[in-house]
Amino acid sequence: ELRDGEGSLISGKAFESDTDGIITTAYLNVDEEYTLTETAAPGGYVAMPGSMRFKIGHNEKLTIEGDTEYYTLETPTNGKLGTITVKNRPMVLQVIKTDAATGQGLGGAHFALYGEKTDGHLIEKDDNPMDGFTDLISAEETGLVPEINETLPAGTFYLEEKESPDPDKYSLLTEDIRFSLSRTGLVSLLSQSGNVSLESSVISGDPAFEDGTLVYTMTIPNGSVTVPLRIVKVDQMMQPLEGAGFDISFDTSGGQMTGLTGQVSAVSSPGSDALIYENNAMPPGTIILTETSQPEGYLPLEGVAVVQIRAQETGITVTAAINGTEISYPYVERDMDTGVWTVRILNSSGVELPSTGGPGTGCFRMLGLMMIAGAGLLLWKKGRLLW
Repeated sequence: ELRDGEGSLISGKAFESDTDGIITTAYLNVDEEYTLTETAAPGGYVAMPGSMRFKIGHNEKLTIEGDTEYYTLETPTNGKLGTITVKNRPMVLQVIKTDAATGQGLGGAHFALYGEKTDGHLIEKDDNPMDGFTDLISAEETGLVPEINETLPAGTFYLEEKESPDPDKYSLLTEDIRFSLSRTGLVSLLSQSGNVSLESSVISGDPAFEDGTLVYTMTIPNGSVTVPLRIVKVDQMMQPLEGAGFDISFDTSGGQMTGLTGQVSAVSSPGSDALIYENNAMPPGTIILTETSQPEGYLPLEGVAVVQIRAQETGITVTAAINGTEISYPYVERDMDTGVWTVRILNSSGVELPSTGGPGTGCFRMLGLMMIAGAGLLLWKKGRLLW
């Protein structure tokens, strides 16, 4: 748009550059200030930021106020036309799926891209994905999501993660990523899910880009599937029971419990919870607890306690079993406000009867057998006499 000092459009319209890049040839008044504003850039380019103000003096000298990085100037000489050349910076948009813990690219994540629609006064996501954007799979090693780049038309978009790289290992984004691409080539992150970030930087000296290319990088991290977990000791009254000793081992066969290898020993802690084990980011897998000692006056645990953390489409579930028998609420409970799972392992009070080392019941069993045998012999003799 080219406007005069009063703000009116020159020629009453906006100009569009042709195939040679020519915007217009305008014959302007001397000493009047004009404003040139780029309202749209070609695809893959970023428009000149802000506006350029210029005027031609009585001496035909052309003066400009603006960012000289975005234009070149040839002043009129010997009756020739003065020329203002507006420069657009190349732009690249890339979307990358990463591992939240390591920052490494993740392949195998499935995405769909939706446009935006207006229904009356309501602005919302389109019902169906855009053509050609139904199943976009991030590339192995780099995590680059295809098709979402600088060739997108100007508009607002919703990027939905349909499937995480490994549902048993990585959590799925619960919200769409809403972003926009303006007519001037600016990318904005309007809403985000899972710590999604958008950064821009000007690249120079990299053979992969033109010198001065503006690169927008949207990073979509996938967090590992984890759950906050607490295992505590209680008595029959559901009161904390301190002083019970355990050996704790982790089943790492599924490859989820990285860093939890080996066996640890723990004693239920004193205080208000009698904590045996706690992990605020417990991955899927199995925890096996073997009781090695119990508080005085309490019976030992029969068998082992097995706690299983499973990742499912509806989220993570925690189950527990004692000696092969599954336990349920209130021994396994999830706090709806904090999301923390608590597994309570019960010890009953009582005294285990010791073995005294005496004859036990063996002599009584032997005496009973002898009495039965004697009665049988007597009946046999009577039978012979009656015969």
